Amino acid sequence: MKGSESMTRNLTRPAPRITGLPTRASEAGPGDLAGYGGLPLVIEGVADKWEAVGKWTAEHLVQRCGDEEVSAFVTDKSLQGTVLQQINQKVTTSFGSVVKHIFGVEREDPDRSYYLRVEPGSSVYEDLSADFEIPDTGFEYNPAWTGIWMGQTGNATPFHNDQWHGLLFQVSGHKRYLMVHPFDAPTLQRDWPAEARYDLSRADIVPEDAPVLGELEQVYQGVLGPGEVLYVPPFWMHQVVTLDDGNISMPIRFNTSQSPDVSLFQLSQRSELRNLTNQPVRDVEEIVGFLRRNRANFEGLEKEFVEALVRVRGLDVTPEQLLASVAERG
Repeated sequence: MKGSESMTRNLTRPAPRITGLPTRASEAGPGDLAGYGGLPLVIEGVADKWEAVGKWTAEHLVQRCGDEEVSAFVTDKSLQGTVLQQINQKVTTSFGSVVKHIFGVEREDPDRSYYLRVEPGSSVYEDLSADFEIPDTGFEYNPAWTGIWMGQTGNATPFHNDQWHGLLFQVSGHKRYLMVHPFDAPTLQRDWPAEARYDLSRADIVPEDAPVLGELEQVYQGVLGPGEVLYVPPFWMHQVVTLDDGNISMPIRFNTSQSPDVSLFQLSQRSELRNLTNQPVRDVEEIVGFLRRNRANFEGLEKEFVEALVRVRGLDVTPEQLLASVAERG
């Protein structure tokens, strides 16, 4: 390909499918497609064995836990259906009324959408836990970031990344996933405002045919159905859109030893340190120049973040005042 043709290619494809949980790298054989920490995967033959799949209908859930009190996120068309804990309001009501709304059985306000996260340790979670099983992946299970998610058509979680191994178990309904390699994230976010890049406000939902996807090297896109599991490797950017009412899924997370916090790599990106390490400079003044430019680069990034933070949260302080206070206390 030549010129702009190479920038409009479409490399999106569905995540590879496997049967059974991925294999840990230390146990992988030459025939294994991929293990934890590698590619996104759609896993079959695990969640479809859960009692929850097929059993958790609106009628069943209301009868079982309908009187319990829950807090649900509220979203609407003005937010593109976005569900993001930093921006969404919550409403406290009965589990039964939320379930009826989400499944479309009974809705007082048809323009309002609910998205419910049933927290571990809650009475509803403990009751429903009899119908599913936390899998043994060989990694440390992280219950604090696990839950039962219930939503309706149009609910959407914008692109973000998580620092763990994620298994998204789809219990009912369908979700469209869009996943991007961590190293493709700067290109994906190139035209985003600072508020969205720093996860201080919602990013717009990226259409599945967005031109920017053609500029990325590793993009996976597809639809997750009942009884299937989506494996999200650590730090991969991912966006999820709910395609139907009565949609239930369970994100189950496991800790990882993987991290982008590698010595020099973190500091060398968008800085002068890599230039310094690649040149046999011994002149002290020249080295000081490299370090000053490096510090200026990172101070510029910090200032950009603080400016976005002040705007989004309406702080009664200027970015300059906030940064000056940090310097004084340091």
